[in-house]
Amino acid sequence: MGNDEEGRTNATTLTAGQAVDVAAQGVTQAQSFASGRTDNPTFGGQAGIGIQMVENRLRAEVGGANQADVSIAATDLTVRAESTSYSGDFDNQTRFGVFASSGVGGGGSDDDGGVGIAGAIALSINEVNDTQALIGDNSSLSITGDAALSAVNDTEVKATADGSSEAHQVADELFALMMDDNSSEAASDPDVSGGTLGIGASVAVATHKNTTRAEFASSAQFVGGDNPDSLSVTAEQTSSTETESKAAGAGSISIVPLASVTLARNSALATIASGSGTITTQGNITVSSQQTITSSAVGDGEATTSDSGNFAIRVVDGRGFC
Repeated sequence: MGNDEEGRTNATTLTAGQAVDVAAQGVTQAQSFASGRTDNPTFGGQAGIGIQMVENRLRAEVGGANQADVSIAATDLTVRAESTSYSGDFDNQTRFGVFASSGVGGGGSDDDGGVGIAGAIALSINEVNDTQALIGDNSSLSITGDAALSAVNDTEVKATADGSSEAHQVADELFALMMDDNSSEAASDPDVSGGTLGIGASVAVATHKNTTRAEFASSAQFVGGDNPDSLSVTAEQTSSTETESKAAGAGSISIVPLASVTLARNSALATIASGSGTITTQGNITVSSQQTITSSAVGDGEATTSDSGNFAIRVVDGRGFC
């Protein structure tokens, strides 16, 4: 037995009469909400800004600390990292969400020169979302049954910036749900408007890097007189990344700029690394990687004026990359 630099105890030799199961199971569900509201008969401005930054890691590994040798003797060996609710109280999906709203501008009539401004910004930044199942370097395995590595990741990312006139009703319902508030009273919100100038802007951005990896390392090996019955290395990834921006503006001059940007970088890797030497089994050797990826960016804006002598502008930009 030995200790690594972080104080964890590491067994260099592990012998089991039957199977060894190394499992990392968990889901992360994080939601961020922001709502801004104000109202003034002549000049009004408001902004709801929601920003979420997440690093999420799930890892199951057989390996020696600081590249030390590790030996396992068992009938079967399973190493698995899975997006699974350990307690069963949540569904088996990791979720990151940001909702920002601002649906109430100020302003007065066309005669008083009112200005109404409403803005909503939702940013979801997730640069680390890793699920890894590894048999590491310097691992010597005496397995007579089945050896299996599996990494399974299911993640949903959504950023919504809602500057429409209905935004605060939605926000009130979300906050009531978070606070466990069963009140049926809804706030009374005026339209997003400005007597002379109405501006409603929304920006939603989601950037997501998702890695699912199962690997039999280059210097890992099977030892002993009996070959394992089978070896399987599998990586399964399901990923959804979505942005939605909504806005509304009204006035003698109405301007509604929108931007929705989705950047999703997904990789699912199942590997028997080069240098592993000759691997012989009694049955099948399976290496498989599967991905189901969806990405969307949606913008929805409404620009209205009080009469035909005025003008309205709506600018929508929606981009998705994966």
